[in-house]
Amino acid sequence: MEPIKPSELIFHADGTIYHLGLKPEDVAPTVIVVGDPSRVNIVASFFDKIILEKSNREFHSILGEYREKRVLVISSGISSDNIDILINELDALVNIDLETRLPKEELTKLKIIRLGTCGAVSNDVELGDFVLSRYAIGGDATLNYYVDSEHVRYFQAEDLFIEKMGWDCDLLGRPYAVEASPSLRDMFSDFTKEGITYCAGGFYAPQGRALRLEPLIPQFIEKMEGYSYNDIPMLNIEMEGAMLVGLSQLLGHEAVTISLIIAHRCKKDVNIDYSLKVKEMINSVLDRI
Repeated sequence: MEPIKPSELIFHADGTIYHLGLKPEDVAPTVIVVGDPSRVNIVASFFDKIILEKSNREFHSILGEYREKRVLVISSGISSDNIDILINELDALVNIDLETRLPKEELTKLKIIRLGTCGAVSNDVELGDFVLSRYAIGGDATLNYYVDSEHVRYFQAEDLFIEKMGWDCDLLGRPYAVEASPSLRDMFSDFTKEGITYCAGGFYAPQGRALRLEPLIPQFIEKMEGYSYNDIPMLNIEMEGAMLVGLSQLLGHEAVTISLIIAHRCKKDVNIDYSLKVKEMINSVLDRI
């Protein structure tokens, strides 16, 4: 195997990786991922000790200790393309020898927990509920660019989704279905509702919203209702969880997404004052890691 070329794995002069702005020693065994950079400070407010804080572009990171465990919280920004950067660079920091630029013989497995907000597409959940994504279906096609993605995908779930939604794979690419880490699911099962999450490649038409332009898929939310796989129902929509889980699994890490419902697409309702519920979600997760 040849060393990874500088153009493919880029570092700044100070030794930090190109997008995240982190060094290998800045990564903890448990990584909490949030979308909003300002939410990093909310997570870190629960830490017993702050070790370092770094920021580059939308990637804001704080490394700290919680009950004597090192935890890194980092923001990803919005959508699956940022998740592609985040997970690859976290993995590179722990699993590539930066001197030889070769993968290490002994690989490190990270626990990656994404905490986000979402919209409900089922009347089985309400505003303020916490949904754990047992399965996630990505409509963004990003995972399709990776060789061996079939090893972590559930093609029957994809086929059912394609049929239910009237999904045009020629226009939109094939959706991909992945399953969260069983051990992480068990860790958080007592305060979450488990379901399937659709992860869209955008916020408006990709989630069935019509402003001045009509979405390609008509009655998008209505079609979401009633979808299930292995008797697990579709509960919510967000934008990052499928890529996070799928890419993490391909690289040998454990990953899961927990989301707070702040909009109900079926009931046409929304709650924009959800700061206390976000803190409740963060505290519940930290108490269980």
